This record gives sequence, structure tokens and C-alpha cells, in this order.
Amino acid sequence: KITFKKGTGDTPDDFYVAYIDPQSRQLKLASYVVTFPTMRKGRPVEQLDQHAIVFQEWQQADGLLVPKQAQFYKWVNENIEGEPLGKLEFSNVHFSKAQPDPAKFRKPDGAVIAPLP
Repeated sequence: KITFKKGTGDTPDDFYVAYIDPQSRQLKLASYVVTFPTMRKGRPVEQLDQHAIVFQEWQQADGLLVPKQAQFYKWVNENIEGEPLGKLEFSNVHFSKAQPDPAKFRKPDGAVIAPLP
């Protein structure tokens, strides 16, 4: 589960849960809640609709395996529900060769890294 420190950006209450395929060790889907004020309409996080993005197709980009296609669904009780709500296609994907400052990737104090199954 990925969460944000209070006061981070416009939607610090957003959260994401990554589901990893145990065979391939690739990201299979991510469930999430969007808390942008106009979507939230004053409701507490617990009352917001959850969604899932399912990564269905992968591609190579600059030597890395990245998503090519994904679909969005309603996520109810940790299950996909209904027909797809939308589709994403990632094209013309490239990465910068410049290396970012390693400090950007330091684990924050108090963060926990869970082992993969």
C-alpha cells in the first residue's frame, strides 16, 4: 500500500495498493482511491469509490519492461466488478539517460518495505 504524508500535494489522502503476480513478479493490478476535492465532495475517504487498473499488455522501452495497455474497473471488496470503465494505452515510451539524485529514492523514516511473496 502506498500512502502520502499529510500536506503532500493536492490529494494527500490518495492511496494505492499494488498486486504482484507471484509467477512473473510483474505488477498485475493496482487498486486506488482518488481524493481530489471536486471528486470527494466532502465525503470521508472510507465512502469514496475504489477502482483498479489492470495491466494487460507489456512492452520494452529503453531496455525496461513497462505497461503497454491497461483497463480501469470498479474495485469492490478487493474484486473487479463489472465492465471496464476505461482503457489506457502507453505509446512512444522513453526514459531519460540522466541519472536523478539518489536522495530522491531514499526510504523515508518509518517506511516499511514488505518482502515479495
